[in-house]
Amino acid sequence: MSMPPKMEMIKEFIEEVESYIPTLINGLASLKKEANQSESLEECHRLVHTIKGASSLVGLNGLSQIAFRMEEYLEDVIEGKHKFNNEAFTTMQKTVELFREY
Repeated sequence: MSMPPKMEMIKEFIEEVESYIPTLINGLASLKKEANQSESLEECHRLVHTIKGASSLVGLNGLSQIAFRMEEYLEDVIEGKHKFNNEAFTTMQKTVELFREY
C-alpha cells in the first residue's frame, strides 16, 4: 500500500534534510576555524535556504521560521554586517540539531 502524496512528500523532505545535516555541521566547523571562508558560508546559506523553502512547502512552518532566521544571519555574515564568532557557531549548531529533531 502506498503512502498518501502529502506523507510521501514529507518523507522525501525528511530524507533530503537528513542528507544536508552532515554538510551543514562540517561547514559550521570550517567557519569556526576560519570565519571568512566564503565557500562554506555560501554552501551553508544555500542549504538553509533550501530547508526554509521546502519545509514551508510541506507545511512545517515552525521549521521554516527557524531556517529563515538562520538564513538571515548567514546573509548578514556574507554581507559583512555580522562576524561569525563562537556564539554564532553555538547557536547555529543548536539550530542544525533542531533541524535533525524535526
